[in-house]
Amino acid sequence: MTVEFRVLGPLDVLDSGGSLHLSARKPRTVLLRLLVEAGSPVPADALADALWGDLPPANAAKLVQIYVSQLRKVLGAETIRTVSVGYLLDITPEQLDTHRFAHLLADGRRVAAGNATLAASLFRQALDLWRGGAYADVDGESFATAEIGRLEELRAECFEEKIAAELAAGQGADVPSEVAALINRYPLRETLRAIQIRALLQAGRRADALDAYQEARRVLRDELGLDPGSQLRAAHQLALRTGPDVASTAPPAAIRRLPEPPTPLVGRERELAELQRLLSRPDVRLLTLTGAGGSGKTRLALALARLAGHRYANGIALVELAPLRDAALVPSAIAEALGVQQSAGGDSLIEWLAERELLLVIDNVEHLPEAFPRLAALVARAPRLTVVVTGRRVMHVSGEHVYPVAPLADDAAADLFVQRARAAHAAFAADRGDSDVAAICRRLDGLPLAIELAAARVATLPTKALLERLSSRLTVLTVGPHDLPARQQTLRQTLEWSANLLTPTQRTVLARLSVFPAGCTLECAERFVGADLDTLGALVDDNLLRTVDTGSGARFVMLETIREYADTQLGPDRAAAEQALVSYCVDLVSRVRERGPEQPRWLALLDAEHDNIRVALTLATDADARLAMVGGMWRYWWVRGHLHEGKTHVLAALAGADGSHQADGQLRAKALYGAAGLSWAAGSLGEARRFATAASERARDSGNTFVLMAANTCLGEIAMKERDWTTARRHHEEALTIARANEWTIDIATSELNLAAAIMETGDLETAWRMLTKVLTYHRDNGIAEGIGFASLALGEVAYRMADHPAMAASFADALDAFASIGFEANAAYAMQGLAAATVHTADPAEAAHLLGTAAAIVERTGDPNGAFAPIAAHAESAARAALGERRFREAFDAGRDGRVRTARPRH
Repeated sequence: MTVEFRVLGPLDVLDSGGSLHLSARKPRTVLLRLLVEAGSPVPADALADALWGDLPPANAAKLVQIYVSQLRKVLGAETIRTVSVGYLLDITPEQLDTHRFAHLLADGRRVAAGNATLAASLFRQALDLWRGGAYADVDGESFATAEIGRLEELRAECFEEKIAAELAAGQGADVPSEVAALINRYPLRETLRAIQIRALLQAGRRADALDAYQEARRVLRDELGLDPGSQLRAAHQLALRTGPDVASTAPPAAIRRLPEPPTPLVGRERELAELQRLLSRPDVRLLTLTGAGGSGKTRLALALARLAGHRYANGIALVELAPLRDAALVPSAIAEALGVQQSAGGDSLIEWLAERELLLVIDNVEHLPEAFPRLAALVARAPRLTVVVTGRRVMHVSGEHVYPVAPLADDAAADLFVQRARAAHAAFAADRGDSDVAAICRRLDGLPLAIELAAARVATLPTKALLERLSSRLTVLTVGPHDLPARQQTLRQTLEWSANLLTPTQRTVLARLSVFPAGCTLECAERFVGADLDTLGALVDDNLLRTVDTGSGARFVMLETIREYADTQLGPDRAAAEQALVSYCVDLVSRVRERGPEQPRWLALLDAEHDNIRVALTLATDADARLAMVGGMWRYWWVRGHLHEGKTHVLAALAGADGSHQADGQLRAKALYGAAGLSWAAGSLGEARRFATAASERARDSGNTFVLMAANTCLGEIAMKERDWTTARRHHEEALTIARANEWTIDIATSELNLAAAIMETGDLETAWRMLTKVLTYHRDNGIAEGIGFASLALGEVAYRMADHPAMAASFADALDAFASIGFEANAAYAMQGLAAATVHTADPAEAAHLLGTAAAIVERTGDPNGAFAPIAAHAESAARAALGERRFREAFDAGRDGRVRTARPRH
């Protein structure tokens, strides 16, 4: 732990987390006594004297030990060492603000003769460290008197030298009033009086300067009995020689060589605040703003320079490197931007920079990698130089701090589009809330350059037509301002600039990755794309790939604008790249464990991969590949509520397999079972029976025992919805027999649950409750959230039939929590309906109505509105209406429609 000690004002002790708590007066006094002689031993008797003076208590030594122990607990045991004569505060000079003050004062004095502007800045920084009187907590204590006197004298000298430097630098506009205030504090300082005379002369106030001399002469005689010294007499002579009321000529102002932006910066308030905080840190002197082409790095860097430029005494400047092709010319470009004559060896630039405090914005460095170490060396050799670099790749040099420039947020992107559209076409009337504007900005990934290029088209294309044409961004965004560099006049040119910096291998990998719309994992890139970690890292550094954490692990993804460009670079490699996507998706789906304790992890992975699988299904030409994908995905589509989409994919795969005599029978059987399951979930019972029967037949023919069991489960559930309890029990018993014969424990539990539900319908509630409790125990013991949800849902229904409202509430709440934890919205909605039925009797009818509204919205979107829970929902709705009245019921119900799946109670 590095601790900072501030004594130029009240004592303040800080670490990286902020001020440390040191409120007790006596431990603070001990610390201050040690700080006065930091690095030197302080006898225990001296500490006691600081605490109690001439009247120490009998146990003074013991109390001192206690106070030191308390300090060690806060500061760290190693900070205060016990030595033979007492105690020693073991800190470095840099930890104490008095050292930093003295260091800045010395630096200012060193450069004052040659760089008054920098000297004034350093003196100001030194004075900014003061927050009050030195050692303010112990002012008047004998042990601190000498040190306080020394520091206060240095402070007065720093004031004088700051003002003198400001006058020399031509910054004296406010000096006369500041000097007058300081003279009230230090009335007998001749140097300050002499500076006052020179400041008044520089302001063109000769008469006031002569009056100031006479006032100084009077005070010195009255207070000290002395005549003015040499400094005052010299200032007086200067005033006598100076013409009346003629202001002196100011020296040249600080460098300020930044172009004025033609349009205002939109958004980026957060980024600018973060970047200013970074630049305020003394360890940040090489800051790289990196991002994709067209992300607005240059505009952001220039805005940052304007906001932070006042901190740099000798100014700010922009160095543009895009025209250069030789890294050896970078020092010359910097020298030219600063107006410095550069010698052949480059040392003159370094010598010039070494004595100045400057902020340089170096724009577009990515195409000159040989210049990266040169820039790092320049910063290392010029201790007061700060460099902000913009580029599409990270430099990876010592001292570099990287700030990724992300695309604009949605609102800022829309604001930018509207502003630029109105500049291009005065009659443009849409605002940031326009849906087409928002869609355009999303399609352009929030990239400022792409948005500006699109906005330029509104004079000829209405936003709706522009949105339709943006399916091909590269052909639409082709006309930019002619005063921009050529690489920024079209989106394609911007992306080609980045691509031209890549090696052939990197270009190939980038193109192959473009067929993965959802991006890919490292494992996928290595196995199916032929990439390695170094290549992927280089593409990330170049901002052509991004790494994102989707909750299922890190992924490499592209902005859509970049992906569209990369896709055009595939050429003859396209077929192989598309087949790699198909092969990856088949392999992935074959490894999915759609049930069991690992289900949440696999669902999260399939969430991330879903767009890849969608595309793979359209690209696959092999019937077995399509069957394998839909057979492995149907349960995902069911859980996520994508019933129509899933069924469409399954039927298309089956239709393709019907035309292929080579299609694998087991894969076809599993796909038929998937079609049955999705049809059942959507309430299409006739279709579900047809597909389940076909799956059963195909499973018998191909020897697929698992699908045979699953088809019986589906046929049993169809019979349950048709209220044919006998048929339902027969199919579920057959499924249970197969599961037991194969020792498939999770399927045994599933079949027992389904059988218990059928038994419940026959009125044997006690047997059903006992069987379901056993099933719930199995799923809880194994951490299977989906199983917990189904078992709790069924137990809640049994409790409903028993009119056991507390048991209902507990079971349905457990079901809701379980289904919500895996995002199984349709069944979460059924749990909400059951919980509403319990809540309406045991708690708040308005909450029941709210739950019913939320459930209704989910069921309409994802599930079967005529499902088994319709009677329970109808009962809850009727009871809630009766308790609340129609108006209050409708208010709560409609409010629930806007809700989302939520846990039934807080988790601890």
